[in-house]
Amino acid sequence: MDELLKSLKVNQSLLRELNKVIQKAGEKVFAQVTITSELNIQLSELQSQLAKEAELDESLALLRTPNGEHV
Repeated sequence: MDELLKSLKVNQSLLRELNKVIQKAGEKVFAQVTITSELNIQLSELQSQLAKEAELDESLALLRTPNGEHV
């Protein structure tokens, strides 16, 4: 009976340690998800700026052509 109790205490201790490891891993995953989300927002903003620049380039090209035709 004493062996069984000792075994249970060891198992409980191992489970507590495993739980801590899982919790830390979860926190790291959450941090990475947050970073990824922020990077996706920045990427979206940069893509939007790039699209505006392409529109400006096209407008400038039209202004530079003698008849306003597409080049």
